[in-house]
Amino acid sequence: MASITGNKEILAVSGGNSVYLLERKNGLLQTLEPPVEDKEITTKKVPKKGETSSEHADKHMACAALSSCGRYLALATCRGTKCLLIWQLEGQTWSLISQRPIGRAASKIRFTNSASRVLIADKAGDVYSFSVTEPTKEKEWLLGHIAMLLDVTVSDDEKYIISCDRDDKIRVACFPNCYNINSYCLGHTSFVTSLSFLPHNPYILVSSSGDGCIKLWKYLEGKELLSIPVNKYVPALDGEILPIKQCSVFQVSPDASLMSVCIGSSSKCPIFKIDGTDNLQVKLLCTIGSEDQEVWWTQFTRENSMLLMKNNKMQPVEVWSWDENYDFLLNQNETELYVKHSDAFQECFSCPSIPSMLYRKNYDEPADKVKKHS
Repeated sequence: MASITGNKEILAVSGGNSVYLLERKNGLLQTLEPPVEDKEITTKKVPKKGETSSEHADKHMACAALSSCGRYLALATCRGTKCLLIWQLEGQTWSLISQRPIGRAASKIRFTNSASRVLIADKAGDVYSFSVTEPTKEKEWLLGHIAMLLDVTVSDDEKYIISCDRDDKIRVACFPNCYNINSYCLGHTSFVTSLSFLPHNPYILVSSSGDGCIKLWKYLEGKELLSIPVNKYVPALDGEILPIKQCSVFQVSPDASLMSVCIGSSSKCPIFKIDGTDNLQVKLLCTIGSEDQEVWWTQFTRENSMLLMKNNKMQPVEVWSWDENYDFLLNQNETELYVKHSDAFQECFSCPSIPSMLYRKNYDEPADKVKKHS
């Protein structure tokens, strides 16, 4: 799945080994890439240690992240020698300030709230920290799972780091002393795809999973507060439980937030309203999306504005707004800004939105062995 992020000013989409930046005010497109000498050589060759073959890399996407302050952009490449690139916004120009090897393919990268570090969760189950303020400093190992990591995040006060993996687990550890495990949030029955904090109550964690559910947790206690079976609201045509790819949350009042949900292999994006702090109430406001194009990603980016990306060559990005009654309307004027750059997004749709390797395989034991055990 492509790595997509944005804020009120830009939309950043990762390509194979680059990141595309679209300015939301004027629709201008900018491409940030590794230095020329570090690009992948197109001639076929045997990859060296720490490198990825082009055949393997074509099945994966680079990971991009944008700091909350909007001044830093990070990219973890997936082709050739895998490395972390960090750009800093100076005026109207993005300048490359750091390039460091990461060794393994990244599954998720994030900035801490202070933008002093970039955290990389890799496909081997480890999380590494890279300093932003010291751009030449070596990476620091933080923690490890025995399964592939799919997301990692840090609390706003930077006291806790939360990671989730392919084996249904969510771990809450102290930060940066991650060997001190505070709690586990256990309850999902399939891989956990994304983590975020409920904006109007940051002590509540929101998680999405391949089991088709969104769960809300008191993460410091490892206590499940609420489970939302999204497929009950947006059922698949064949009755199959569809995985949740990610969700986005946005605060609309001191005790309420909106949540948009991106469902694998679905063209529908449900929007929920979550009320309350501990005694949570959830209401489905509406379902947006097209008839046949899969929704790839959604994110609230500013007051009354949400970006939605779908697998549509002609109109890959939509901008939605809502009024005081939470009626969602398509912002056609801003949506049109992205139409002329639709070709830049096509590389994102070349990979499956939910890789098949995330699902567990069932191996039936041969009949003769079953008899021996009985």
